[in-house]
Amino acid sequence: MVSLNPKCVTDLESDVDEDIERLKSRWTSKEDENLASLVGRFGRDEWELIAGYLPGRSAQDCKYRFTVVLDPELIKGTWTKEEDEKLIQLVSLYGDKKWSTIAKHLKGRRGKQCRERWHNHLDPSVIKTPWTKEEDLLIIKYHCVLGSRWAQIAKFLPGSALLLWSVGLGDLTILSYINDVSQVADVDVAYQIIDDVRKKMTNEKPRKLPNIFYVAL
Repeated sequence: MVSLNPKCVTDLESDVDEDIERLKSRWTSKEDENLASLVGRFGRDEWELIAGYLPGRSAQDCKYRFTVVLDPELIKGTWTKEEDEKLIQLVSLYGDKKWSTIAKHLKGRRGKQCRERWHNHLDPSVIKTPWTKEEDLLIIKYHCVLGSRWAQIAKFLPGSALLLWSVGLGDLTILSYINDVSQVADVDVAYQIIDDVRKKMTNEKPRKLPNIFYVAL
């Protein structure tokens, strides 16, 4: 079976630690209300000043929370054909790294949204072929480290984005499947288990991961 690179394990564990810290510092509805009010009072550039009114929150925390979650100008809906065409043009012009710059040309969209839209839907290099058994085993190995943190697992798989692997399987089936495969030493036996589970998948969809789970490389 595929073994994990020690560096990959360290990086994965670091990502998990960061996620845990974010969960510990979730914003309350009252904080959101205060932040929106403070931005209305002081503007969108006085983040240090605004943070002074919100105990435990840094200027960076406040800026990120407002621009990514609370900004009333932020568009959170489906991308239009015109937006997609514009994004393709902008990536051609600026490349696929300068997302903040690209977002400035797409009103209501943030850099993260542009990045996710490109990598999950528009990037022609994203793998769209069926999963191989070897990929299944690799995912299982990473799952043993991270559990169902598909976004973190995405960073260590071939291709520019994590492709949807668990479509058609309920959580309990996935867990049972992974436990069965991860505990066998014979690769051929593992492959047979994979084949058995695949038979239960009646409608395998394209291997793209929904935007909310995407993590750029």
